[in-house]
Amino acid sequence: MEVVKITGRLGFGCSGLMGGISRSESLRLLAGAYEHGIRHFDVARSYGYGQAEAVLGEFLQDRRSEVTVTTKVGIKPAMPLGPLAAARSLAKKVTSVLPVTKSLFRKGAAALVQKAALTPQFVQQSLEESLRSLKTDYVDILLLHECDVEGVANAGVIEALQTLQRRGLIRAFGLGSSIPATERILCAYPGLLPVIQVENNPFERVFARLPLQDVPLVVTHRALGTRFAAICESLRRDDALARKCGTLVGFDVTDRHALARALLEYSLVSNPRGNVLFSSRDISHIADNATLLRGGTPPTLERLEQLAMLLTSGHAA
Repeated sequence: MEVVKITGRLGFGCSGLMGGISRSESLRLLAGAYEHGIRHFDVARSYGYGQAEAVLGEFLQDRRSEVTVTTKVGIKPAMPLGPLAAARSLAKKVTSVLPVTKSLFRKGAAALVQKAALTPQFVQQSLEESLRSLKTDYVDILLLHECDVEGVANAGVIEALQTLQRRGLIRAFGLGSSIPATERILCAYPGLLPVIQVENNPFERVFARLPLQDVPLVVTHRALGTRFAAICESLRRDDALARKCGTLVGFDVTDRHALARALLEYSLVSNPRGNVLFSSRDISHIADNATLLRGGTPPTLERLEQLAMLLTSGHAA
């Protein structure tokens, strides 16, 4: 099965755009990613209170032919435009005074979305809205967002995606969902979806868990996993574990930034034929992550896997 290729091994995840930060700040992040060589951008209808696609479309106006774009169908923002503006204004004021509240606002934004019932009509309507927001006549990949078996089984959904592909409105389609849902769908419909986007990090080891060998394109995200803060705290409190991990990989694992970079390297090394997404609101972190595009000599996969085992067992302890 042939599938569209993503430009570059690293892509920039746009989930952080417009949610608690301004349009100008969002554009600055996109410019930083682009200037440092990132040429793939992953967005969704629900990101940034429904505004992320529009700001990405604005940024890509003179760059569309140089990049690839993924968007998604299945989750839509629930907040109407009026309350949205007030919420964003409040979020910006509060987070400027209390930066720790940024994560709370992000979680709140996630709670203001709702799943849609997937039908052929909804898929087409959602894509049309995405194309208008992105100011483009096609997207490279359209993913079923947080979909389960029932969504894939809905009459006509896959046929609708295939029709959109034949019309040139999408280059490829696939699934962007949780690991359990992805497993259920892959088992129920092997070979049906040519693109799979799923979480992967040393703590989930998705390639050992899912039958992804024959999927033409695998894109992974959440390289740090949901336990990164707890892992960092374990390393801070356990000197012996920190020394053992540091000796293994050759850097100070209590340095959160260095550890995050190693986990991103893990995602790249463990997915040699695919692509990896990352998100950041820090231009310096974007620049550092982008240096991975230039190669270099990361720790071997074996050492990264050993590091993951040590971190997991150390956290579990």
